[in-house]
Amino acid sequence: MLIEGSTNPKLDELTAKLNSDPNNAELLFDRAALYYENDAYDESIADISQAIKIDSLKPEYYHLLADNYMDYYKSRQALETMEKASNLFPKRIETLLKLSEFQLILKQYEGGQLTIQRIFQVDPQNAEGYLMGGHLFKEVKDLDKARAGFQKAIELGLTSKEDLIDAYLNLGQLNLKKDKKLAKLYFDNALRVDSLDKSAIHGKAEYFVELGQLNEALALYRKIIVSDPSYSEAFYNSGIIYNEMDSLKKAFDNFDIAIKSDPMEAAYYFARGDVLERMGKKQEAAKDFAQAAKLNPQFKK
Repeated sequence: MLIEGSTNPKLDELTAKLNSDPNNAELLFDRAALYYENDAYDESIADISQAIKIDSLKPEYYHLLADNYMDYYKSRQALETMEKASNLFPKRIETLLKLSEFQLILKQYEGGQLTIQRIFQVDPQNAEGYLMGGHLFKEVKDLDKARAGFQKAIELGLTSKEDLIDAYLNLGQLNLKKDKKLAKLYFDNALRVDSLDKSAIHGKAEYFVELGQLNEALALYRKIIVSDPSYSEAFYNSGIIYNEMDSLKKAFDNFDIAIKSDPMEAAYYFARGDVLERMGKKQEAAKDFAQAAKLNPQFKK
């Protein structure tokens, strides 16, 4: 975490400028952004709040304040900040999209759908709006509308590579049970956008799991691991496959690595506990089950 007087030259430079010009909103915003990048949320919130008092008509200021609140586990303040921003800038698509993203994260699905309607009032052909609408409808299990939203987003031309992959992957997942050939087409399209994208590779691996082609899925998870050994979910999913194949030692090893990579994920402890129980190591299994329940009560065994 950054503090004033640190050895960070950029922070020291901004602080020196602000000492000479304390009411410069842009300098306060720049320092707040630097604090935010280094998880110094209190300092960032103080600076950006002061910047807003000086100049209340910069939407990016509200965005940064909302990001601080969200990452600081102050979700109510984050949502309220974006609601205020959307009222101040009712025709700014970027602000409305960010509000709908927060509403999706916080499970405010009805509010999110109303925000999408506001986006379409400004721009009826907004691809990102349809993408966000697809996510919102997916969460409320309106799968036909979700598919339509993701498909429309693609047709309208998503400008971001990440958004395009996201749309293809969601269409693949939504069609896995309905039409496996169509699902494969979507997963392959995601890989055509970027053959090295971890989420695209992961999606194709999920497709192989659905088909029961476990060795093919494992090969793709290994490909992810080679490129990014910190990608804990690839180890976790590999462990699940090995568990299903009764390769308990390999399952344990993969769950163990997943836990070391992300020690706050309850599902990883629960999965390792299941393997330990199958291996007859009940006391060790009980410890993992207890840790899983501590992190997330839904995993209580």
